[in-house]
Amino acid sequence: GVQLEDRDELMSESMGPIAEDPEEGPSEGGVVQGSEDHVVAGPHLEVTPSRLELYSTLGKRAQCRVKMRNCGTTVVFYTWVRNDPVPALPESRLPEDTSIRFCCHATKGKILPQEEVLVNFSFSSTVPGNFQETWRLDTS
Repeated sequence: GVQLEDRDELMSESMGPIAEDPEEGPSEGGVVQGSEDHVVAGPHLEVTPSRLELYSTLGKRAQCRVKMRNCGTTVVFYTWVRNDPVPALPESRLPEDTSIRFCCHATKGKILPQEEVLVNFSFSSTVPGNFQETWRLDTS
C-alpha cells in the first residue's frame, strides 16, 4: 500500500485488483473547493488516506488517490519525490531491475488555502509479485 507517515513519506505496494469508488469523483485527480470549518494560521496540509494498497493483475493498471487539503491560510507548493529503494534483504532486489511499477500523476503543484487536490498514484507490472515503494512529499 501507499502510506504517508509523519515523516511525509509515502509507501506503495501491489498485491492484486482494486475497484474504484464511483462516488469519489474524477479518476484523473483535480482541485476541489474545501470548506472553511477547519482553518489553521500559516501553512497546514492534511493528506489522506494514510495508506494506499494497489492490487492489479499482470499487465493491468491499478489507481488510487491521495487527497491533500490545505487547511492553512497560505499557498502550499508541493512535490512528490520517489525515494531510493531500500530492500528488506540484500537478496530481495536485483541490481539490474530498473522497472518502474509505480507512478505519481501530479508530482508538482500548488494548493490554495481551503482547497483540496486529488493526486493519483498507479501501479502496473508485467511480472507477478509483491512490490513496495516509498515517496516523499516536499512542501514549501
